Amino acid sequence: MKESPDTARTKPGGINRRTFIGGGVAAGAMILGAPYIASKARAKTKTIYINTWGGSWGKAEAEAYYKTYEKASGIAVKPITPVSFAKMKAQVLSGHYEFDVAGMGRSDSIRGLNDNLLEHIHYDIIRLTDYPPDTIGYNGISRHSISTNLVYNKKKFPNGGPQSWADYWNVEKFPGNRGAYKDAARMLPFALLADGVPKDKLYPLDVDRAFKKLDELKPHVKVWWRRGSQSVQLVRDGEVDMMPMWNTRAGVAVEQGVPIEVVWNQAHMRRSNWIVARGTPNAAESWRFAQFCLKPENLGGLLPSDEHRPVDRRGLRAHRREEGADDAHVEGQPAAHLPARSALGGHQPERADQALQPVAGHMRLEGLTDRYE
Repeated sequence: MKESPDTARTKPGGINRRTFIGGGVAAGAMILGAPYIASKARAKTKTIYINTWGGSWGKAEAEAYYKTYEKASGIAVKPITPVSFAKMKAQVLSGHYEFDVAGMGRSDSIRGLNDNLLEHIHYDIIRLTDYPPDTIGYNGISRHSISTNLVYNKKKFPNGGPQSWADYWNVEKFPGNRGAYKDAARMLPFALLADGVPKDKLYPLDVDRAFKKLDELKPHVKVWWRRGSQSVQLVRDGEVDMMPMWNTRAGVAVEQGVPIEVVWNQAHMRRSNWIVARGTPNAAESWRFAQFCLKPENLGGLLPSDEHRPVDRRGLRAHRREEGADDAHVEGQPAAHLPARSALGGHQPERADQALQPVAGHMRLEGLTDRYE
């Protein structure tokens, strides 16, 4: 029997267009075995459930947000991990809720809005005048930025390793095992950059060209990772010599003594939004929780524990003020681009010149899912 395009693309590397772009859809079935399931008809509770990433990020959120909100409001906050758009969709369609509010990427906010999965913002709680321009949209509110960087093992490359995605693709100049992130929003732009597309010409993405470039790489990819904890384990165990990795998890690895170098050239900067599941009976309390987290003093409370940058620079200003810095240090630049006091031994770029910043309106990956399914 002749192989279909999707079947053919499964070999080698264990990944195809359908699972890569729309990855995790089947995971929606996991909701049936989740530890907390509530029907749509349930009464409002004294607990709200947050879909979050867990790990070091979850610990930082617990200290900065969950404990302080419970103390201030009397409402307990319980995490559900990891973040899953598939679960969001499944619970809204079924009316059985595992979580109320989620911290998801802005592209997922767009997908959720298009699929009618998101609760409208409650503007009696979230006041537009309280937030900077361009932080509210797609039925969500931007909170932090995270970057995905190229990292490499310094022992494998003692004289310097790959410095760009073209280098990462260059298996002759930089031989070794590759890890790759099973996320279309990152890997497709990386593939196009490796193929010579200028960063200011990336969007809208040339998907066919990107997959053609990914086909070149797949024989050299040992692991396609999904979760941040998995990425740390891969570099700690020396299973891969280079891969894309979140800057936060790279910081954790460096703190653990893992000999990796973090490359800021062509890093991918992405916003995370607070969004609320449509139909949850805890919608109002969920927006109150989001509003609490977005207060500058609470945004700043996350910074000592984590390397995410708040989109609202007032959060960074509040934190810097606690350290004795003056406000002039943060004026004139978005907070997400300021240097980080980082465990990486370096700094985030003071300007966005080195970093890719996808325009949220162009990251309509749900359209790509429809194209290949």
